[in-house]
Amino acid sequence: MLMTLCTALYYAKETEMNDVKIEGTGRIEAGEYGSVKVDGVARCDGEMRAESLHVEGIFRSRGNLRAVRMDCDGIVRVRGSLQADVLGVDGVLRVEGNLKTGSLDLDGMATVDGNISAGQMTVDGLLTVRGGTKIEATKICCDGMIRLDGEISADSIDADGLIRAREIVGETVRIQSRRPGLFAFFMRRSSRIPLIEATTVELRGVSAETVNGKDVSIGRGCRIERLDCSGTLRIARGAKVKTITGEYTLHEA
Repeated sequence: MLMTLCTALYYAKETEMNDVKIEGTGRIEAGEYGSVKVDGVARCDGEMRAESLHVEGIFRSRGNLRAVRMDCDGIVRVRGSLQADVLGVDGVLRVEGNLKTGSLDLDGMATVDGNISAGQMTVDGLLTVRGGTKIEATKICCDGMIRLDGEISADSIDADGLIRAREIVGETVRIQSRRPGLFAFFMRRSSRIPLIEATTVELRGVSAETVNGKDVSIGRGCRIERLDCSGTLRIARGAKVKTITGEYTLHEA
């Protein structure tokens, strides 16, 4: 009985993860931690895992970073891949690798040099994918701006902001482009996506070369080169569609 108790206590001691708080300037050793808070300037020179990571200062990771929950209210740079079950960004985030998250809430600015895999994404700020070619998610809500030279794939895409991508594929795609307030003075009003494919498509203020869908609604400010529809079709006044193909029923917009 005593041996069992001693073994249990030893195991608990060995597996307990330390908490770290940096208020000035400090260095965090590579390893596993419980809670990590950075209010000053800190760096980690290897791979780090944490239950929670909260940055209000400046944090640089020279290795892959894994957190159950991460909040970036300051500046974070990851020279590797980032994986977080829950990720909130009100500051500035740079990831020089792939990003994987269950939930992304972006109100600030994020730049990713790899691909993004996510459950739900809410983008009210600016998301730029530079080195990667794909964003995969279950649901994307965008009142800000998303930019990438590649494909966005999601079951549901709902955007009142701007999207610049080569291709969007999904079940439901709704894009009602308007300039986000933060970028209103130096950005054009329209989203540009050469190819859009979805079962349900609702667009306004979108420029596209090809749109394929079952139920399609083309609103004002759209410029579409080719449209293929196999269900119901609505085209508003002020929208420009050059070529329409498919077996569809035309309704008033």
